[in-house]
Order: sequence, then structure tokens, then C-alpha cells
Amino acid sequence: MGERYRLTASFGIGAAELAKLMATPGFAEAEAFIDGAVEARCVEQGRDGAAVRFRIDRVDHSRERSGKKAKGKTERSVTHQDWDLAKASCRWRVEAPGYTGIVDVRGTTRLEPEPGGCRYTEEGEMTVRIPVIGRIIARSVVADIKRGFPQKVRFIEETIAKSKN
Repeated sequence: MGERYRLTASFGIGAAELAKLMATPGFAEAEAFIDGAVEARCVEQGRDGAAVRFRIDRVDHSRERSGKKAKGKTERSVTHQDWDLAKASCRWRVEAPGYTGIVDVRGTTRLEPEPGGCRYTEEGEMTVRIPVIGRIIARSVVADIKRGFPQKVRFIEETIAKSKN
């Protein structure tokens, strides 16, 4: 079992409307940079009714054995997002080339109606199958995700504000 996290925030916009704002290549790229990517490029891989699929190619700082970011080294990864706009939800997973079967990162983002807008819920799990240090690395990455969440919330709020202008 890996390191799990759950993050929530409320926004003054409907769930379906926010899902449409988030399910775009520009949003996905900006979100990757907020999450710490050094490079990010998103390509829409398909659209079928309410289903939208994205591939985000990323370059992030590598991790040292301590779990801290190794500023001088980078690694590539691919994030796959599968949006269901009818349900205002997204399933996502990360592939790390060269680490298949060792690193597993996946989760969901849900937007649910609540009075005055919607509730954003992101749940994820990271597993690093390396004896002794795997859990340390996973904990460090999850801590970084939690630490960066207020910046993501501000970005979503800014995206909502821009959409209303």
C-alpha cells in the first residue's frame, strides 16, 4: 500500500462549468507547472461525447534517496487524464518510463455540487516499490503535493475569475 492523500476545496461555480474549464490542454499544462514540473506539454488524445482524454508529457526534478528534489537531475513522466464531463470527474495516472512496476501514481479528481458552487476533491495514491527508501520518497512527494495545494486552489480561482470576464 502506498501513501494516500485527499485534498478538498470549495468554489463558487457549478461542477459542470468548472469541469469544462479544467478539461483543457492549457489548464493541464499550467497545473503541471504548479505541481512542480520543469516542462509540460499536453495533447488532447480524444473526445467522445462527454469523455475527454489528455496526455501530459512532463519533466520534473528527480528525487534523492531522502525524498528531496534533486535540483540538478530531471526525469520524464507521462500523466494520463480521462475526464467524464457528464460526471464532472477525472481519473488520472502517471507513467514513469524506466520505473514501470516500481512507481505507481494514480487518483481521481471529482467536482460535486454543493450550495453556492461545487466541492473539488482530489484523491491520490503513490507507491514506490524500492526497499527501505520507497516509502520515504512517496511520503516526500505526497507532502509536496499537499504543500502546493493552496497554490493550485488560487490558480483554479483565477481560472474561474478569467472565465467570467
